[in-house]
Amino acid sequence: MPTSMIDWPGKISCVIFLGGCNLRCPFCQNSILIDKKADNKNIEITQIQEYLLSKKNWLDGIVITGGEPSINHELGELISLFKAIGYPVKLDTNGTRPRALSRLIKEDLISYFALDIKTSFEKYDLLGASKKDAGAVLESIDLIIESGLDHEFRTTVVPGLVEPEDVLQIATMLKERGAGKYYLQQFNPKNVLSEEFKCVKPYNVQLLRDLKEKCSSSITTQLRGCG
Repeated sequence: MPTSMIDWPGKISCVIFLGGCNLRCPFCQNSILIDKKADNKNIEITQIQEYLLSKKNWLDGIVITGGEPSINHELGELISLFKAIGYPVKLDTNGTRPRALSRLIKEDLISYFALDIKTSFEKYDLLGASKKDAGAVLESIDLIIESGLDHEFRTTVVPGLVEPEDVLQIATMLKERGAGKYYLQQFNPKNVLSEEFKCVKPYNVQLLRDLKEKCSSSITTQLRGCG
């Protein structure tokens, strides 16, 4: 995505999508990117470099998303190329690869982390994940907070997978760990991975507003996608 004003708060960014993901969230809206071998549009790195150089006086940063970027072994090398041009990088991640995130932090490659906490940890098996994956997410949360880097945590509030009590449990956990910001995102049933979830009705906006207020007693909380 050449330009975005919403993917990195306060910045005009270029968004780069990497293919492949290790989870199978039924509400995923980038399902075309889950399979690395899918017939996606690939762009040569030289094209991206040329574009970024031409927009250097206009763009504020680069957002790398997916899929799950951290499963790509060349991620650090890719970010280094962008940093060499002079761009700060925001990384979107599901947090299941804490060792990969730790390397990026140690190499000073990331300026902003956005980690998706999919639901309460005991429900991660509903996403094609395991208890080990849930534990890895918790490890990544601690890594990001302890790094001192700017960050946000976010949850898409999906009926049937994410109940209000799940959100409140997550907010309390984040408070206990000293997290910065928490975003609640409205579920959108369009273009999701699972046919079943295309029929799921999103939560009422007022319910999300009330949930935001309750979470705000634990951590600074904001809403996204609620109009």
